[in-house]
Amino acid sequence: PFSPFSVIFSQEVRDKIVVDDLIQHAMNNLNLELKTVAYRRAYAENNQNRILIFVENSESFVFLYDRSNWPTTLAGCNFTTKTPSIPPQLSLVLPSVSFQIYWDKFVQEIKSKCVDIVDIIRLKNKAQQPVRAVKLEFKSIKSRNEVLEAGPISIMHMKHKVIEYYSQANVLICSNCFGIRHFRKNCSQKEEVTCKVCGEKCSNLKDHHCSGVSKCIHCGGPHNSNDAKCRVVKDYRAALTRNLLSKAPSVNGEYTNCQPSLADFPQLTAALGRAPYSTVTQMMPLNSNDVISKKLDSILTKVEEESVATRLVFDELKKEMIARYEVTKQQVDELEKKVGTMETKFQELSKQVFTIMQNICTSLLDPQGAQNANWKTYWQEQIRILSELKVPSSKSS
Repeated sequence: PFSPFSVIFSQEVRDKIVVDDLIQHAMNNLNLELKTVAYRRAYAENNQNRILIFVENSESFVFLYDRSNWPTTLAGCNFTTKTPSIPPQLSLVLPSVSFQIYWDKFVQEIKSKCVDIVDIIRLKNKAQQPVRAVKLEFKSIKSRNEVLEAGPISIMHMKHKVIEYYSQANVLICSNCFGIRHFRKNCSQKEEVTCKVCGEKCSNLKDHHCSGVSKCIHCGGPHNSNDAKCRVVKDYRAALTRNLLSKAPSVNGEYTNCQPSLADFPQLTAALGRAPYSTVTQMMPLNSNDVISKKLDSILTKVEEESVATRLVFDELKKEMIARYEVTKQQVDELEKKVGTMETKFQELSKQVFTIMQNICTSLLDPQGAQNANWKTYWQEQIRILSELKVPSSKSS
């Protein structure tokens, strides 16, 4: 079944009047027979009244999905709506889309070629890892069917196969007895209500004293009876999904076996061997041309994927080389600064050594004139200067 539409009121309303008004509005204003399967109350916060409306077919779903098709009031009251997600009946899948594709450009080109697309989603597996399949969601049955019947679609110079989308089947659980496969209004348990927690039956849930101990009515496990993780519910869902997939027709007349045989190729006579290529291709069977076209498309797809992967590798290598160059450049700049500092210190040291040597030579040539009576103090001062020059040079080394 389709996911329900939620209609929320701020005051008390009757469910049947709301649904009847909606069906009448669709018929009187848009000449559409709105088909519903069921409707029921649901939990709502802040004392609001929430009604779930289940539709029967895709036409009714598309009608309600467009908010402009709704009336301004239902049962004489204002309301708000909550739209469900797009169902599989309005979805398609591109089963093999490369991970290396430019996603924004890919989405933009699809939307330019396919009208009435609501969203484009890359699907994920159970571990929430992205897979190659991409889902297309439509808001029009006509647009969806046109894309499906047109066959492979060309996006970014690559052909992509288009198939129908089959999601895991939803299990319908009654809100009265919590049995499987029927709505509350079709429930055979008319006089009693089942507690979803303890599984006990009673005439009125308001007067029921629940033990608070969860016990499933299907498997007897320690969980609520409407728990989707119940073993019985999961087995039923798996069997229902397999049943639906087994009845699914083949899509677009695709080949089940694409391996060509010798019978697919015509025998070339001597005259035909000298004929132009266009003449030869026209005389070949259509099925062999289709096989060759599919093979070429497969080869082009692989070449494109390898090209994109190679380009990404080169981009990463380029980024890594630029980063290493910047680091090396910084190291060279630091070394140049240190060499400049050492050259400056060496020049200062050379000047001081030259001055001391000049004083020593002067003292040796004229001891009396240079040293006078304080010759001992003079040489102590020279020794101190040499010691000071030696200490910084040893620290810098």
